[in-house]
Amino acid sequence: MKLGLALTVCLFVFESSSAELAKSPPAEENLPSYEDVCANAKIVNGVGYQRHNSDCDKFFQCYQGEKMQDRMAVPRQCPFGQFWDQNVPTCRTASEVKCDTDKCNHKQLLSHPMDSGNCRSYWKCNLQKSVGDCCPMGQRYKKYQGCEKDAKCTDPCPGDSFHQGPCDSRPIFGDRSVFQQFVEGVNWHNMTCPGNTQYSALACGCVYHKGYEGVCKPELYLPFSKNFIDYSGNKREVISHGVKLTREGYAYFDGDSYLEIKKFLNFEQSEITVAVRFLKENKGGLTVVMSNSISEPKPTFLILNSAKNVHAMIKNTGNEIFTLHGVTREGNWNTVKVMHDENKLDLIVNDIYTERWAIGKIMDTQSNLYIGKSDKFQSFKGYIDEIAVFACRPKFIQT
Repeated sequence: MKLGLALTVCLFVFESSSAELAKSPPAEENLPSYEDVCANAKIVNGVGYQRHNSDCDKFFQCYQGEKMQDRMAVPRQCPFGQFWDQNVPTCRTASEVKCDTDKCNHKQLLSHPMDSGNCRSYWKCNLQKSVGDCCPMGQRYKKYQGCEKDAKCTDPCPGDSFHQGPCDSRPIFGDRSVFQQFVEGVNWHNMTCPGNTQYSALACGCVYHKGYEGVCKPELYLPFSKNFIDYSGNKREVISHGVKLTREGYAYFDGDSYLEIKKFLNFEQSEITVAVRFLKENKGGLTVVMSNSISEPKPTFLILNSAKNVHAMIKNTGNEIFTLHGVTREGNWNTVKVMHDENKLDLIVNDIYTERWAIGKIMDTQSNLYIGKSDKFQSFKGYIDEIAVFACRPKFIQT
């Protein structure tokens, strides 16, 4: 089946602690599935709630559509100074919640970092309980040590601006232009997003993408019907290093062969959308579907495939690494879409959608684009039906 520039993708969300993008993502057994996260979730008004297994101020909201494959576990964070209480379930003042993984359970600890993105906020330990606090203006919190002078640290204390907690809206699977809003006494009420926006479960609302406006044309389109020509109209130079074309219109990669696309996009200047449909023959290990570098400098954009998962990995200009992971259909065709717009990383695998915050531009390697090959990983072995790359977000990904 040809994509016809209408692809589909599925992934689960995780962040790599690796200092280098080219190192392996977490082992397969460490990738929690929807079942692992939401199996014991407490259901309230049709939405599941489950505590985080290590961070007291985080939890998951679990959404399930009419189809079994339509499901999503979305990570949430409690408001400033609050922990998640699974018994209620809701966020409450941290000192009032018993959390076995509270770092202040360690008697010698005086403070610990708060994951708020704020230079002044931290957790203070009081009688072995965490209490949200902020350094004075002009000081920043130094991990596990306390406040130190920094004239550039002028963030407002999160108590004034940090409002998260449970989301009172939920997605309608299959159509991101609409969503449902919970209204007390009415239950769930259908709502429509404004034009040029679509619903984001992660953002808990409708979000705007500049790519939604105007016509979004591919920067690269390889249908592999008869040749390796770029049919986007940009006439990009595509070099085949041993890749074969089949009668059915697929590109076959034998585990050593790969494609090289010359003078490709500057990832640092672009919103990026990649759509690819492939059938993998490799039985194990991490294999490369796409990379923006073959050796040095190390890649900052990778789509990898392992025995049961797809891994989307990016590195931004601040050297931060963001990853998403999704479950594939072993021995079958898989359609994957990866998107980044300087705010979020999105992944769709076989119609299952996942997203995470990934703020910042992708670091550009000033290298060519490679299909099927990158150092440190196995080369791809199998079939690729089509590949499309956009510097915008096409209409077929908005629904």
